[in-house]
Amino acid sequence: MITNITIKNIKGYGDPPKSIDLNLKSDKINLLVAPNGFGKSSLAIAFSSLKTTKLVVEKDNKFQKQEELESEVSLTLDGNVLTANKDTNSISLSIEPYVINTGTKVHTSGRNTGAFHSVSGYLDIEDIELLGKVPPSAQISYQVTKVTTAAKTKRGVINSEILFSSDEFISLCGEIIPIMDKFDAAKRNTLLDNIWDKINSTKGTAEEIIAGIQDNWFDVLDSEPEYIKYKEVFRHYLHGKSRVETFLLFYQVLVTYREDKAAFKKAVAYCEYKVMRERYDKDLEFLNSSWNEIRTSCNDGKLIVHFPRADQMSNGQRDVLTMVCEFMKFRARVRPGKKYLLIIDEVFDYLDDANIMAAQFFLSRMTAMEEAEVYV
Repeated sequence: MITNITIKNIKGYGDPPKSIDLNLKSDKINLLVAPNGFGKSSLAIAFSSLKTTKLVVEKDNKFQKQEELESEVSLTLDGNVLTANKDTNSISLSIEPYVINTGTKVHTSGRNTGAFHSVSGYLDIEDIELLGKVPPSAQISYQVTKVTTAAKTKRGVINSEILFSSDEFISLCGEIIPIMDKFDAAKRNTLLDNIWDKINSTKGTAEEIIAGIQDNWFDVLDSEPEYIKYKEVFRHYLHGKSRVETFLLFYQVLVTYREDKAAFKKAVAYCEYKVMRERYDKDLEFLNSSWNEIRTSCNDGKLIVHFPRADQMSNGQRDVLTMVCEFMKFRARVRPGKKYLLIIDEVFDYLDDANIMAAQFFLSRMTAMEEAEVYV
């Protein structure tokens, strides 16, 4: 539970610091309600100013824009006081803050016409950076002959019909890399060797060898915790598969990974990016009700979403699309076992009832995530 947030010399909070007592729970959607000008956005700015190792507050976000003032943020989490200032940041070591806001900004231009100076302006929506560095294109080099050689078995025993056939499959392989590393241990590796010894002791053609494989040969392996994790990750691909098919799929991925771990990881990273980008584009297309085409693009090695000028779409359309992009971006960075503080500032102002409900549903699902602790 988060029980206190204290902010000093940031935006509307000066010195003495502003101390806010709270009861923020990770399994609830927490609302901070106050009139305009009471510092809700100042709180959001304070947490968006947190960098990995310190607090960096821009001059415009200093209290009364006094650049020389020392700024500080502290947060009490589960009874522990965590602090960030210009020299240190213990907050982000324990809980990662993420701030979502509308991202609109005003652009102005002026011109002189004789004795007069005219100024025109328009609202713009800042690009949303979904990925800071697009990984280079890479492919997995798979050869069934190398797997057959590693298993010391006959050609035809191993079937590669679905292996590495889709970006989604390869991206899933990233989740079992830690599992495959653990199979480098002698004890786990012996489990695999014992199975191959039994398979290869069967005489006959490849078809006869496969027909002679017995289910109980996999009893010990099926009780191995890391192997169980693999089956959970690939449950979609393993649906309806036999125990031997489940084993052969794992063994092929494992041998291919061992052939060149660095190249394998690069291919996984590239496919993860492709799957993520396709998902972003599908969601944007589904939710985009404006006449503008809004989709992801690569700019200077980064994956971004570029929006049209704010006056070319309604406030509701803008809020829905920016909110969805930010939600997807946040969800992609969540890692198992970590804590997150998600602050949403001035996004829901123009949403209609249907989209408010959709946002509430999404946030409720996030607070119920089992792999991480998210304070909304």
